[in-house]
Amino acid sequence: ETTEGLTTIRAFRHEPRFKQRMLELTDTNNVAYLFLSAANRWLEVRTDYVGAFIVLTAAVASISNTSSSGLVGLGLLYALTITNYLNWVVRNLADMEVQMGAVKKVNSFLNMESENYEGTVDISQVPKDWPQEGEIKIENLCVRYENNLKPVLKHVKAYIKPGQKVGICGRTGSGKSSLSLAFFRMVDIFDGRIIIDGIDIAKLPLDLLRSRLSIILQDPILFSGSIRFNLDPECKCTDDTLWEALEIAQLKNMV
Repeated sequence: ETTEGLTTIRAFRHEPRFKQRMLELTDTNNVAYLFLSAANRWLEVRTDYVGAFIVLTAAVASISNTSSSGLVGLGLLYALTITNYLNWVVRNLADMEVQMGAVKKVNSFLNMESENYEGTVDISQVPKDWPQEGEIKIENLCVRYENNLKPVLKHVKAYIKPGQKVGICGRTGSGKSSLSLAFFRMVDIFDGRIIIDGIDIAKLPLDLLRSRLSIILQDPILFSGSIRFNLDPECKCTDDTLWEALEIAQLKNMV
């Protein structure tokens, strides 16, 4: 993404920030690689001990055995190769365990229930300027990310008057972001409801709900493409509307 956005990065003169970020990520990756190399060396030493013990056992067994020297030599030769196979088996088992995480994630996507895109309220029943007043009622809201996980929000109740500005404070993991995602139905609302200007958002078609609400993310996202595409990906606005939006955001002089 950074490579595709080089033109944008240079246009806004953010090369030092991205360079510093790259160095930080490189250091983080090197720390993980250092621990991986140390773990591999530790594993090789232990498997060498196991292999040496197996060779010693084979040698001792051959002394008291009446087999021919050729069979004894063949047995010791195979015993010497066990160490390499031990390393290969252990590493592949560890790699398989890591890769099974991706398989488990894909399996969870396959078993995931589809979102209710249609809703129970017809689009014609929703006012074109909804939400206009901004009255929000949160009634006994319970939210979770998956059916088999514990709720992240339990029995939340709140009332926000039209035009009122509200700040939500809390430590990391207290559910601030989860509450924001609940307004867009991006998490499972298994109990309670959110009512905006007299309409339960759970009954609205999903595309209508998400097209009428807006959110400013903690980490900004800039898609590859033109500024127009980032401002209006569905190509519904005119140039005058986009220029007006840029002027309100005090970005007109930078475009």
